[in-house]
Amino acid sequence: MFARLGLSYRFEAMPGARALAGANDGTFDGDSARVAKAAKNYPNLMRVPEPIISVVFAAVTLRDDIRIETLSDLSGLSVGYVRGWKFSEKLLVHHEIIEVVRSAEILMRMLAERRIDVAFLAVAPAFHLADELGVRGLRATQFRFKKDLFVHLNLKHADLVPLLDGTLRVMKADGSYDAIMRGYNPEGR
Repeated sequence: MFARLGLSYRFEAMPGARALAGANDGTFDGDSARVAKAAKNYPNLMRVPEPIISVVFAAVTLRDDIRIETLSDLSGLSVGYVRGWKFSEKLLVHHEIIEVVRSAEILMRMLAERRIDVAFLAVAPAFHLADELGVRGLRATQFRFKKDLFVHLNLKHADLVPLLDGTLRVMKADGSYDAIMRGYNPEGR
């Protein structure tokens, strides 16, 4: 959508809290793929209304002997998530056995090494990481949430919000969005 508007852009991967803070203070022009409420505590961010992508967050595991359909089904299991993922932090705030790590890759390695029973993360990236790391037998449980993710821009770029929103909507209508996203399944497979 940036290219379609003739805008140059560069994406940099970094921890979520740092990315949001940098976008808020203007160090970065914006932040991508955040839940709608991500900007709640960042007054200098403005959300592009059309979702950039939908993801499914779920408890994933390598264990066949557990069934997880509700939050209470996690009781007694060690659960890991990535530091700074506010959704996971809020969801698991009262869970008794928690491992918080720096990245999804570390989380997947811990799962593969049986250092945790369950990882809570986005399903599609979880399966992608499992494939990359040679982890076999990963399964997503029924305990899951679908979330739309959005681009947030620093207010100095407020004029771009309606342009990006309109462009993304046109891309979804003309099939170019689907062509870019071909092969992506938020459910992971």
